[in-house]
Amino acid sequence: CTLQEAFAIAEMNNTILLEPLVVQFTSAQTILLGTYCFTATIFSLAGNGAVIYGSIRYNAIKLDRITVLLILNLAVADILYTLCRILPQFITTVAGGWVLGSVYCFAAAQLSFIPGCVNILTVLAIALHKMRMVIDPFLDMSKNPAKAVIGGIWIASLLPTILCLSSKS
Repeated sequence: CTLQEAFAIAEMNNTILLEPLVVQFTSAQTILLGTYCFTATIFSLAGNGAVIYGSIRYNAIKLDRITVLLILNLAVADILYTLCRILPQFITTVAGGWVLGSVYCFAAAQLSFIPGCVNILTVLAIALHKMRMVIDPFLDMSKNPAKAVIGGIWIASLLPTILCLSSKS
C-alpha cells in the first residue's frame, strides 16, 4: 500500500499507525523475492490444482472419504492463500510498489488471515480424525459430518474477521 492508503486504513480501523513500514530492497533482494513468489505461486497452483483435479476426477487419493474431503479443503485454502497473498506480493515486487489499489489493499489486509486459519484448523481436523480412527477403527463414519466440520472450519475462520470489521464500523 502507499503511505496514504496505509494511513487511510489505519484511520478506518480506528488504529494509530505509528511508523509506516517502508521497505526498500536491493536489486538482488528484489530478484530473489520475485523468484520465490513466482515459484511458490506456480507450484501452489499446479500442485493443489492437481490434488483437487486428481481426487475429484480420478479418485486418485486412496484414503477414507473424510480424509479426502479434509485434504481437498486444505488444497482450496492453499490456493486462496496463494491468490490473496503470494501472487499480490509477486506483483508488488515486480512493479516496485503497490499497484493493486486501495480497495484490494484494505481487502488483503482484512482477509489474508482466513485461508491461514482454515489451513491450521483443517490440519487439526485431519489429526483428530486420524486419532479417532486409531482409537475406534471400526466406527462407521459418513461424509456428512465431515462436510459440517469443513463448514465449521470456514465459519470459525471467517468469524474473527467479520467481528473485527463490524466492531470498527
